[in-house]
Amino acid sequence: MTFLDLSVLASICFIGMVSPGPDFILVTRSALTLPRRYAMATALGIVAGCLLHASYCVLGLAIVLTQSILLFSLVKYAGAAYLMYIGWQALRSSPTAPVQESHADLVPQSSLTKAFTQGFLCNVLNPKLALFLLSLFTQFISVHAGLVEKAIVASVFVAEAALYWPLLVLVLGSALVREAFERCQRVLDRVCGVLLIGLGLRVALLDE
Repeated sequence: MTFLDLSVLASICFIGMVSPGPDFILVTRSALTLPRRYAMATALGIVAGCLLHASYCVLGLAIVLTQSILLFSLVKYAGAAYLMYIGWQALRSSPTAPVQESHADLVPQSSLTKAFTQGFLCNVLNPKLALFLLSLFTQFISVHAGLVEKAIVASVFVAEAALYWPLLVLVLGSALVREAFERCQRVLDRVCGVLLIGLGLRVALLDE
């Protein structure tokens, strides 16, 4: 794989990552309304999900997922249901007092685990990611490519995810940005809730 190929691959991965989707909405809501540690746990959960997606693509299991109507449908409907669930939770949430970062240690470990799990499931149960990664593999390497070539493509995707999602948390969780959004937390929750439910419906209607 040439340097030009890697540059194009990195650009496509970045565009796909920054395009608004379930992960972006979830991280945005967490970063703007919750302690930074909680939002960072959500971001790391998404990165872990990306690593899982990349791993099964390297092993060739993505083809099994996308070619099996039953398996693809199970992931699709589970993902749609989960997106609508966390969207509904956002709609039902009540405004909370801003949490000072100096008091972030008071966040229970169970809450951090829940935040990580929420990010992980939001990412893993998105069947469109499997299709996206499969398209990357088919565009940049041949069908008979070895494990090393597949690992390179997967590594670019995972590396960008590991940089982008935590960085997004740091940017959105900065004092300046949080102060601008604190007064409209309730509106943000409602908007994120509606968007997540809408994305859940869209995933459910996704063609195999």
